[in-house]
Amino acid sequence: LNSFDARILLPPRTGGFDLEIEAVRQTGNIRASSAATAPKLPVSAWFVHAETGYTVPGPLRARVSIEYDQASGDGPGAG
Repeated sequence: LNSFDARILLPPRTGGFDLEIEAVRQTGNIRASSAATAPKLPVSAWFVHAETGYTVPGPLRARVSIEYDQASGDGPGAG
């Protein structure tokens, strides 16, 4: 399998917004079972993560954030 990853990061800071976006893509082939003669099956999968937040000024430095994750799943006939 081959995995490719890209990430953008703006770290948290007091009194400001932050951001993180990450995307992963996986392609290649796997065998249908552990048998050496098992047929190869194509793989195509992806994952996306996004998060943004704001750190409130003051002694507590509380951070409020929103996150989003989405990933592909198995296709028809997958076990």
